[in-house]
Parts: sequence; C-alpha cells; structure tokens
Amino acid sequence: MASAMKSDRGSADRRPSAPRSISSANPERATSKKLGVARLGGFQQVGRSAARHPEKTLTAKTARNSVVQQLPRPQAAPSWLKSLLHIQRTSSFITFSLIIGLLAVYGWTVYTQQRWGRAYSHLEALQKQERQMTAASEVLKNQMAKQAEAPDVGLALPDPGNTVFLTPAPQRAPVEPEVNLPPPQPIPARPLGY
Repeated sequence: MASAMKSDRGSADRRPSAPRSISSANPERATSKKLGVARLGGFQQVGRSAARHPEKTLTAKTARNSVVQQLPRPQAAPSWLKSLLHIQRTSSFITFSLIIGLLAVYGWTVYTQQRWGRAYSHLEALQKQERQMTAASEVLKNQMAKQAEAPDVGLALPDPGNTVFLTPAPQRAPVEPEVNLPPPQPIPARPLGY
C-alpha cells in the first residue's frame, strides 16, 4: 500500500501545475505583481521574474495581446460652470492681491511707527540735553555774578569817567575790483541749425 501511495505521489508530481488563482482586493495589480509584469504607459512589459518562470510568461504574453478600450471623450462644460470657474479665478486673484496689499500696508505702518518711536526718543533726549545745558548756563552765570560781587577780585563798577572813546579812521576811496573777461567772440552770420 505504501508503494501504491508512492506511485500516486510520483504521478502527481509529474503533472503540470495549473495556474493558481490570486485573490486580492485589486486582482489586476496582484496578477501583474505575481507575474512580474510592469505597466509602462498602457503597455505591459515582462520583467526578470517572468523570464525565470516560463509558464508565467505565457500568461503575460496573452495579457499583452488584449485589446485596450478607448476612454470616452469628456463632454464640454456648461456655460454656467465656465462662468463660475472664471468668477472663482478672478475672485482668487483679487483676494490674493488684497492680501499682498494688506501685508504691504501693515509692514509700512509698523516700519513708520518704529521710525517715529526712534525719532521721538531722540527728540526727547535732545530736549533733556537742552534743559541740562540751560540749567548749567544759569548756574555759571550765577557763580560769575557772585564772584564779581566779591571785593577781593579787583573788579570795578563801570564809571563814565573811565570810558575810552576811539576816533574813526579816515575815509578811503572805494577800490573797484578788476574783472578779467575774455574778449567777445564774433557771432557767425550763417544759421547754426534748424
């Protein structure tokens, strides 16, 4: 009985194997993957794995000879759809332009505010320096007045008897400056151009 089972197994091993069915969610993809067939632009090409398995190559050749069906031509869009698409494009362009304009105005506003803030702080610093200089000047004037009032300094009060009068210098004749002008050039008699 064991020899009979061996002969049955031997005959089963000699039978050509039938192509196996592939169950997958996408049978076309699974078939081309199993057979080593690659799709390139609507054409199928047998890969290296199919060259190793001749029974799979036959199935790939029959798939190559299959008829390709032409897709239906798309219908022209209705006019109301075209007008809606045109309105959408126009409004998108206007919206994009407004956003860019708003960003530019916002940036300009922020920049001018920063410049104004810097200029205002500089103005405040200058005003503070002016007040400090005015105060220092008044302090110096006060110190000079106090020093002038001291008797040991040697300053005297103004007296009309100590006034010095200066005589004016004699009048001189006015001197005219010399001007060296080049001699005038003669004007040509013919016209220079039209």
